[in-house]
Amino acid sequence: MGFHIEGRFEDNFVVNPKNFVENGDSIVNGIVNGVVNDFVNDFVENDETRETRAAILEIIRKNPKISAAKIAKDMGMTPRNVQIYIRVLKQMGLVERVGKTRGHWVVKPPNGRNNEHK
Repeated sequence: MGFHIEGRFEDNFVVNPKNFVENGDSIVNGIVNGVVNDFVNDFVENDETRETRAAILEIIRKNPKISAAKIAKDMGMTPRNVQIYIRVLKQMGLVERVGKTRGHWVVKPPNGRNNEHK
């Protein structure tokens, strides 16, 4: 799915900004999606981020009831960045949250098998 804009750029976007509002969503979404995808790829593959993920995983392993806000405070990071790291750890199958606010974390071995119930 795509869109086509007739005429000159100036006619569509400068002279008639309504066209940008109507057609610009696809442009903006494409740009945002590209930037987000690049960020995620860089975020996941960077050596520094691997070390940070490992550190967060170790903190969670030592204290399964810890909050993302407490991890952020302890590591000198923003809570939002810790949430992003945790989301990546979840997607990698390395950590799972059981329960909500008063829940706990379960750290899984790299192969995804859970040894919690031995």
